[in-house]
Amino acid sequence: MSFRKWCFQHAMQTRMQRLHRKIQHYDQTVSADQMVEQQLTAFNQQWQRLQAQHPFYRFWCKTHTLPKVVESIEQLHHFPLLTKSDINQHRDLIFGHLKKYRMVSTGGSSGETVKFPTASDEKATEYANTYLGKAWWGIEPADAILQFWGHSHLFGSGLKGKWNHQKRRVLDWFINTKRLNAYNFSFSTMHQYYQDLINADAAVVIGYSSNLYQMARYISDHQLPFTPKKKLKGVIVTSETISPGEIALVAKVFKVPVILEYGMAETGGIAYSRGVTEKIQFLWDSFIGWQHPQRGLMLTTLTPRLFPLINYDTTDLMTIDQQHRGSILSLQAIQGRPMDVLSVLRTNGDFYYLSAILMVHVLKSYPGIYAVAYQQLQPGYVMIRVQTPAVLSEQAHQKLRQFFLENLTPQYPGIDPIAFNLVRVDALPKTVAGKEQRRVITC
Repeated sequence: MSFRKWCFQHAMQTRMQRLHRKIQHYDQTVSADQMVEQQLTAFNQQWQRLQAQHPFYRFWCKTHTLPKVVESIEQLHHFPLLTKSDINQHRDLIFGHLKKYRMVSTGGSSGETVKFPTASDEKATEYANTYLGKAWWGIEPADAILQFWGHSHLFGSGLKGKWNHQKRRVLDWFINTKRLNAYNFSFSTMHQYYQDLINADAAVVIGYSSNLYQMARYISDHQLPFTPKKKLKGVIVTSETISPGEIALVAKVFKVPVILEYGMAETGGIAYSRGVTEKIQFLWDSFIGWQHPQRGLMLTTLTPRLFPLINYDTTDLMTIDQQHRGSILSLQAIQGRPMDVLSVLRTNGDFYYLSAILMVHVLKSYPGIYAVAYQQLQPGYVMIRVQTPAVLSEQAHQKLRQFFLENLTPQYPGIDPIAFNLVRVDALPKTVAGKEQRRVITC
């Protein structure tokens, strides 16, 4: 046994015990009725405590005249939506009574950064949830990981930032993880990342959907052999929408299953592919979820937390695979945010309202397009930036534009071609968390 593995097993003993119990729990046959009943029991136990002890939820309950006991998941659908703005507005009620806590911050990809209190026990639960999802694919806690990572902003600046960076390096050695920079995905870096992928002794590759698609596209377009030192167990894509065509390319290039992970900085992992990529198991013993028709997934946490989330507005739209008595049990896909809808001019002077993700997927199906960003310039007019390996000739640009319009007009006849301005770029901007910034803030 290596020294690293010995250290890992001794230091992680408590977390490993919790993970083992979690795996056993999900290996049992539990009916949908039993799942929902367990969720209701867990919620009401937590809700009673919050009404009595938590300053924010005492205020929240009184302000919105909420019931003391919930008799069905559907009743939760009528609770007020807890938004990021609500949390920022009432920070004093959330943090004021706490004596000891750690801070976690969202990446701001929804347009608003929020800070949450957390504790070590919460992180242990999140760890068990994360490795439960990985365990379904044979991935174990000590397995080597190669990860495209974009959260270096969390280190801070100055001496503290340098200390946090060094601490992260030690922790990465301990957990057998090598990180690659998700912020830098220009063509000049992709070949080095390819070398890192085939030379790494990794069992799994983890990254944003856009990063792993770009790498798969690069390897495929350049007909590079993908023969890593050690056979991968899987590729985990996270944090961003990915289309069936993109999933197929990543699976073909990396020669392993594509595992979809859905989670948030606020909570850790929430759902994971199980059995097949598009069957995404909702971690029902840790979360209750339901989908608001306009706003997306509403999430309630069930495990002990310093600040539990009750009917939290994630702003993420889902394609639901199975739900029972108002509770989501599994998903088919994560669609993205409902705010990603753009107005597009029609030839009659009216507007279509198109899903931006549809436009992204159309363009990324065209040869040589690695990434796409969109920007609503003014009502009816959209700028679209496309990342390509080389500058497009006028003929190539017109060919791309024609392909784009021909793939939209069958569904949306009468689109005015002047509504779109397609611009070629070397690389797209990234969010502060390192995600592909598909949505550019309007100038």
